Amino acid sequence: MKAPVSGMHDVGAGLVDHLAAELGFPVDREASKGSGGDSARANVARRSKSEVDLWEKKKVVLWVFSAREVYPREVAADSGQR
Repeated sequence: MKAPVSGMHDVGAGLVDHLAAELGFPVDREASKGSGGDSARANVARRSKSEVDLWEKKKVVLWVFSAREVYPREVAADSGQR
């Protein structure tokens, strides 16, 4: 498992840590702070090119993102959310 990103994940307290504990095997994480899903998607794409067997080593892929990634800004603005 990768080391926690300073200010983003605390050791043993995040979703990845809980999943690893319940599943009984290490969980790989791609995360980016403040840039939405685009940065994480780009990181996964880069890793896929450099690690050709990346997907063969995975048992499960779980994509977690915030609601703001799903709704256009206009919808969020109309509902009073930012």
